[in-house]
Amino acid sequence: MREHEVPTHVQAEDRVILWLTFPQIVAVTAVCALSYGAYRVAPFGPSGVRMALAAMMAAFGVAMIVGRVGGRRLPLVAADLLRFALGPRLHAGPASELVRSEPPLPPAPPAGAAARGGRRRGRRLMRRARRAFRPHAWFGKRRRRRWRGGGLLRRARQALDRPGARRWPAPDAPRMACSALRPSRALRAAARRCSLLRRRWPRLPLAGLAAAALAAAAIAAPDPAAAQDPGADPEEVPLWDLSAELEFEPADPVPGRRLYYEELRIVPGRAHVRLRAATDLEVRARAFGGPGGRELRFWGAASLDVGAAVSFSMPLVGDSPSLTFSWVDGIGQAGALSITAERIPHPLPAAQGEICDLAVTSVSWRPGRIEGTVAATCAKRLDERVRVWTAVGHERIGMDAGIDSAVDSVSGTLTVTDGGFTASSALAPDSEASFSLPVARGESLRTVRLDAALSADLSVPLPRLVRLTHRPARSEVRTRTVSLLRPGTGRTVTRTVTVTHPDGTKTKHDVSAYLSIPSKVITRQVSVSVYHPAHVRAKTEARSDLARTRSGTVALGLAIGADADYAAMSYPAPPPADPSSTQRRAQPGELVGWP
Repeated sequence: MREHEVPTHVQAEDRVILWLTFPQIVAVTAVCALSYGAYRVAPFGPSGVRMALAAMMAAFGVAMIVGRVGGRRLPLVAADLLRFALGPRLHAGPASELVRSEPPLPPAPPAGAAARGGRRRGRRLMRRARRAFRPHAWFGKRRRRRWRGGGLLRRARQALDRPGARRWPAPDAPRMACSALRPSRALRAAARRCSLLRRRWPRLPLAGLAAAALAAAAIAAPDPAAAQDPGADPEEVPLWDLSAELEFEPADPVPGRRLYYEELRIVPGRAHVRLRAATDLEVRARAFGGPGGRELRFWGAASLDVGAAVSFSMPLVGDSPSLTFSWVDGIGQAGALSITAERIPHPLPAAQGEICDLAVTSVSWRPGRIEGTVAATCAKRLDERVRVWTAVGHERIGMDAGIDSAVDSVSGTLTVTDGGFTASSALAPDSEASFSLPVARGESLRTVRLDAALSADLSVPLPRLVRLTHRPARSEVRTRTVSLLRPGTGRTVTRTVTVTHPDGTKTKHDVSAYLSIPSKVITRQVSVSVYHPAHVRAKTEARSDLARTRSGTVALGLAIGADADYAAMSYPAPPPADPSSTQRRAQPGELVGWP
């Protein structure tokens, strides 16, 4: 009969009472016992003081056991804070210690059944080694009699170093994991002392001493992530190992792309993203911006089935905005899809020209195509530099002048290029021109160049023309009839007259008379001799406007991120389950040798 296996391999923690697991119940019981002992045997203070001390110890212990910050336990958070506060900030040694002497070896592909066997054996031994270093595993598992971390790590490294076995993402990852688990010589010495004292001391104090030694070594040891290869890809280096914080073995990640974005459309101040799920997903959308691109400016959520799509309209704020879409699939694995600032053309480019100013009002990427609109704002009047003749004839006078000219019409062509792809469209003033450019499919950063060739018809108003005529010196007699009006006049004249009479007497008399002269026009012919010296006579004439044509170019450039083509994801087939145990009657001869 086959051996029956109790199904305790599920990826979940066993909850016994409320939300407490078995190790937590044991730890809470130990804390309560210590608190009660402090209340009973404390050699100071009245019972009220001892009771308060016991209550504080119990509350602190239960908080350290049960409490979590962001899903992580309080001792681990405290250890991280102490390591950050007391750990080194700078590397005190020479810079050559941080540089590899030789390039890392490329990962070797698996080869045959031996490679698969070595890979499985290496993973199994590494999981057993990580379990050996878990402090919570020291409570309750009393079958383990000795500390086996060193042997397990040595056997795991030997299995991983076999030819053809799968290596870690980074060549130094096994050594980094070993340095994280055994960070210093002092920790190994403390572990040996703990193994010697295990026979004499109770199990709980020994576990406390081991936990204190691990915390002190973790604080004193340098961060393994700081010793990674400077040239390594950050996505290939494990950023955080949660195996010491979990009470169950996490499932191996299932490779495959879960989420794609099929459209990225950028307008001033906003981004419109269309996502499509390759499997059942719970999607969370976030937009970051502001100073440094670290402030959360948008949050959204959606549930997607296989092949379903959803669109998000997200704000773009700051100089380096970014978009992040995190997901959790149907088997509980999580990941994220990020669109970084260099893949988002924000702000949209604009350029100024002599004839027109161009600005990209929208740009979008779709699989195999980039589309967008460009707005042209053209000038109504331009300063045109022309050679103007101000006087002609006896003397020719000209000058170069900048004349304010009216723009009659503008025409242009917009050419969009990306690599070997080119598209053209007509450009009209004070309107938007659309373009559609076919591009290669696949994930890449598309760099688009926009060139506009413009032509403007101008009407240049010219000033009035002065025509000069030279006259030589000459004399002439000019006869003119001159008319003179003699005005009339009149007055009264009074005289005194003396009359002598016969008798010889004289008398005087006053005699008055009125005298008048009538008016009269007198006409005479007058001749005058005139001398004309040499001189120039000027006469102004109006001229029609001058027709001119001006040409100009404006160049723009932008970059937008393109994603890979959508492909539905299929999970790999699960390993075959062991057949269920069945009982049957033993046949004759099968029980030979059994007691």
